[in-house]
Amino acid sequence: LVVGTAAAPVIAKAEIVFSGTAASEGEWGLGLIAFGKVTMHGTVKTPHSRVVYGAGTESSDPVWWAVTPTLLDTWESGDKVVLPDTRVIKTPDEVEVLEVDYVITLDGTHIVAFKSNVVKDHFGYTDSDGAPAWEHHLLNLTRSVVVRSESTAHLNRGHMAFLDFAEPDLRYVEVRVMGRTTNAACAQIGRYPVHMHKMAAVFNVEGCSVHNTVRNSPGAKWGITVHNSNFGTLKNNVVHKFDGAGIAFEDGTEYKNVCDGNIVCDVYGTGDRFNKG
Repeated sequence: LVVGTAAAPVIAKAEIVFSGTAASEGEWGLGLIAFGKVTMHGTVKTPHSRVVYGAGTESSDPVWWAVTPTLLDTWESGDKVVLPDTRVIKTPDEVEVLEVDYVITLDGTHIVAFKSNVVKDHFGYTDSDGAPAWEHHLLNLTRSVVVRSESTAHLNRGHMAFLDFAEPDLRYVEVRVMGRTTNAACAQIGRYPVHMHKMAAVFNVEGCSVHNTVRNSPGAKWGITVHNSNFGTLKNNVVHKFDGAGIAFEDGTEYKNVCDGNIVCDVYGTGDRFNKG
């Protein structure tokens, strides 16, 4: 399966949509089950950037905008961006998803402006002297290649599983509302949004976004799962709104995998492997 390549990435938009119902608990269908090469390559998109200054961080401000150290020339109007909860105790959830209005560079300063007002406060952390220590990140969820489920109901959601000698190379792909495995005791196991399952070949997942648009109960787990698969690369991915773990190495014995520059946001769970993620 080829949906764009590094030499010819998808510029406009390509979608793979899973619709229907998984008839039984043991069914692998309603998903992409791969034993061979799978290449997907969307337009290059900077997945995330740290904010060095933000204005409109209170609900009284009509529009939120941010100054970043990164030139975000790959971000466009309409992109969906996560504004994380910056508090240590996160009850209730104050993560917000905003839509980009425009991105400009003015006198060497990179500015991202959003279309809507902010409902919650998103303050960065300060040091013991009250000086800014660091600000939060902005996480871009939008990609030109989209793999998604038509329904948000867990039993009607698709999944991607790469097995045996599969060779997945996923770059700048948005995986939206996928995965049937939850933290319920009776959940269907091993049907994760992106699942490297007992593979004998290398894998690469780079610059992708894996996210849910709603938080269901029971909660969906895990965003990217590596199970008894080695010599792979997970780089600069954004994972948002899962339970238990955003990125999980299932057995804990996986080795020589590179996990670099990924950001996981809005993940809840106790860490219990079998029932809670």
